Amino acid sequence: KIRPEQIKPLLHACGVQHHSQPKVVSISQSTELGTVYTIDELKALCDFAHEHNLYIHVDGARISNAAVSLNASLKEILCDTGVDVVSFGGTKNGLMFGEAVVFLNPSLSTGFEFTRKQATQLASKMRYIACQFTALLKDDLWFRNASHANNMAAILAKKLKSIPGINITQKVETNAVFASLPRKAIELLQKEYFFYIWNEDTNEVRWMTSFVTNELEIEAFARDIRAAMDAL
Repeated sequence: KIRPEQIKPLLHACGVQHHSQPKVVSISQSTELGTVYTIDELKALCDFAHEHNLYIHVDGARISNAAVSLNASLKEILCDTGVDVVSFGGTKNGLMFGEAVVFLNPSLSTGFEFTRKQATQLASKMRYIACQFTALLKDDLWFRNASHANNMAAILAKKLKSIPGINITQKVETNAVFASLPRKAIELLQKEYFFYIWNEDTNEVRWMTSFVTNELEIEAFARDIRAAMDAL
């Protein structure tokens, strides 16, 4: 997580023409390690940024999973904390594809339609992308999808704790489980499953669950992990 005290030393040359001028603090919620900024942490970060004439952007590819983890509404974790812009994720929570850039600070949206075009993000028949969000936001489908994904990760983490030699390396707060295990076991598992080695030096891997993961798949995966460990 990024904290105000980490940003402050980087602001020493504000107003000096010989230095690049900071303007935006961009964070991921949930983070790349599957952890979550609390509402208080977000508010402190936003307050600090605004005091120093900076904006806050939230990469919300998994913002729904973060909201479930915090048991909070999107308004509480974005609008009420002071976030300026959020990339609201759809692809990782049930959409075929599509992300929405939401300007909570409307003054920052000026000219964005041209930026979107220049960045080749103005799709033909954009309404077919947008209509997916109508379905996602109806009847709290976004929350139910994310809740299911988070629950599957929690179940996986619980099963991993009973397997000797598996070390869960990060807090399991959303739909990501990070663990370290012997390289040979990783290689055996990768013959059947696709997943990333997150840290080559420590043999830390990242296992993700989704809105369509089911408990039978978790059972089978945990069983194969145990078999890979037993084969060493």
